[in-house]
Amino acid sequence: MLATRANARLCSARQIGQIAKSVSMSPAPLLLASRPLLGAHHDFPSQARNFALFSIVKDKVPKKDLASTRHTKPIFPGPVYTDKELLGVEVGHREPETLADSLAWRLVRGARKLVDFSTGVTDKKPLTTAQYNTRILFLESIAAVPGMVAAVHRHLRSLRRGARDQGWIKTLLEEATNERMHLLTWMNLAEPGWLLRLIFIGAQGVFFNICFVARWISPSFFHRFVGYVEEEAIHTYSRLEREIANGQIEGWSDPKFPIPDIAVEYWNIPQDRRTMLWLTRYIRADEAGHRGVNHTLANLDQQTDPNPFEPDENDPNPTIPNAVLRVKGFERSEVIEDLHTPHKGEKDAAAH
Repeated sequence: MLATRANARLCSARQIGQIAKSVSMSPAPLLLASRPLLGAHHDFPSQARNFALFSIVKDKVPKKDLASTRHTKPIFPGPVYTDKELLGVEVGHREPETLADSLAWRLVRGARKLVDFSTGVTDKKPLTTAQYNTRILFLESIAAVPGMVAAVHRHLRSLRRGARDQGWIKTLLEEATNERMHLLTWMNLAEPGWLLRLIFIGAQGVFFNICFVARWISPSFFHRFVGYVEEEAIHTYSRLEREIANGQIEGWSDPKFPIPDIAVEYWNIPQDRRTMLWLTRYIRADEAGHRGVNHTLANLDQQTDPNPFEPDENDPNPTIPNAVLRVKGFERSEVIEDLHTPHKGEKDAAAH
């Protein structure tokens, strides 16, 4: 008690206030606050933590619904990639060309910096599994929202006009489903705590309504925004791939670390590639496809152009552009032909 009183007298009220202010401005409280987001298993002793990391990961089924729960195949099958697509994804950027593009880019970069600061992420040292889990679980929980919102918009538009949608709805729903599979995969790697689940609910509700209004006002701005979000996702997964390959991620850098069964089934991952390194590459390739698709959709005429990523049933030899390795997407002139030019079969019929 004497020591406490003596130390208290050494600091004036003004000095104590300055110390408190400096502590409050430090990122340390934010880092401490982010630790329990994934549950208490990160506070276990080292031996217990290692055991948790290397335990067999299985798809989680709700305990109360064991008798009625049914495992079904995804609405859309998992994408199939070549080695060139899995290994050749670039961390690139499409420079803004319009005021709307600049606004979309600034919003995404601002959100990225906020997330980095709040989770203590820097380029000076590798991220921990806790940081990656928190980051990816949060991002994937809202990543499936834009595709679903855009699909709803196109669906309602088709109903209002009583006309075909020209392939947009399918691609957008496929994107939403694919992003949801990312979240379900990662939920088998980390169990979010109650605080992170509350953040899921709040962020999802706010983000859904923002997306709905944004796409109603400007579909081109909306898809450009999503394209920039996917650029940041590729940046995150490319960093994760690099750090796993360099042996910097405890547990995940071990080739024997088991990946979730749901991921193996969805992407049909071969036996020799069932590692966290290859799982990261599969997810990154998905994000690269979404990046190219959304940048392309932002370049199209939202009222008249068909979706170039869905084949025309009347075309016997359709050519589907591959957006995985297209950092900036496709320009309209590259994927939209003259819609007034009839197909070869129509020309032959007209000649007769």
